[in-house]
Amino acid sequence: MKLCVVSPLYNGLYRYCKPLVELLKTNTDFEILHVGFDEICFDKDKIITQVDRVAKKIIEFSPDIIHYNFGTYDSEQLLPYMLEKNGFKGKSVLTYHSLQLDLFKKLNCPDLDAISNEYMGKMDGMIFFTDYAKNIYKEKYPALSKYVISFHPATHENQTISEQEKKFFEKEFDVDETKKNVALLGYASHWKESNSIVELAKKHKDINFFIAGPYWADKVKKENPDTDISTLTNLKVIDKELNKKEFYFFVKTCVGFFPYHYYKSFQGSGLLPNYLLSGYPCLVNNISQLKEYCGENKYCFDFSNQELLNKRLTEIFDEKNLKKNKRFSYQNHLDDILNLYREI
Repeated sequence: MKLCVVSPLYNGLYRYCKPLVELLKTNTDFEILHVGFDEICFDKDKIITQVDRVAKKIIEFSPDIIHYNFGTYDSEQLLPYMLEKNGFKGKSVLTYHSLQLDLFKKLNCPDLDAISNEYMGKMDGMIFFTDYAKNIYKEKYPALSKYVISFHPATHENQTISEQEKKFFEKEFDVDETKKNVALLGYASHWKESNSIVELAKKHKDINFFIAGPYWADKVKKENPDTDISTLTNLKVIDKELNKKEFYFFVKTCVGFFPYHYYKSFQGSGLLPNYLLSGYPCLVNNISQLKEYCGENKYCFDFSNQELLNKRLTEIFDEKNLKKNKRFSYQNHLDDILNLYREI
């Protein structure tokens, strides 16, 4: 069977897709092509040129199934239309990463926005990370019949770091493992906010707080205009993209902090499964998707309750022997996807 996996080749979706593609390559039933774009583009003509070029490459490969992965601003969301225009007749599967695809609204291109949304409803199968995402999609496209709900896998499940690497990271990021540490990790996406962790840093001087990921320096300043961040000596903003080893280091040394709030813009977090699989504690805002991952858990609650947030932060450092959750596995996730391939 010929399979084409489509995703951006540079961001979080690529980090999600690459291990899946590598696992699929070990299956002799598949011949695989992995394609996409290596940059975000906001120029309509350039997007059409890029998409048309990749569409022709896919047509030349002639896959039996195309598995799409794209997010809010990824040009790949125009590919289903371009492929049909170029004569593609195979099956299409989409992993629904974002609940809000508005690249062409941003570009003020209502024609392309209508086209991309129309083709979202033409998929032969869908992969959702949560029931919540599935329900939203089914409201818009009630004809959808073939889908699977499969938890987002942990992206660092097989990662290790040596003692030497650990000491290097401790020095580079100024993390003292013997102290209480809290980390907000990943891209400074619009569904994450920094206000809550900044307020906690003001109140809990005995705890070290870390915000690590691209674009956080500007976002923290904009969201906290009345606070001089430089005066908070227990808060460190690390404005860079972390690699797998660096992510794993923070997961192993810090309480995870998930102040996600804009629940209609995404359907899951690849970082949360890393904490749940590893058995390390995390504080989670109880928006719809994340509750499905955490289940009944006193550390999954409404972050707008400041009194409870401060209380849970104090309590969480006393947690011992947290159970690992085996749901968040790339192999389990791959098995769900393969079953969907067979069904369509």
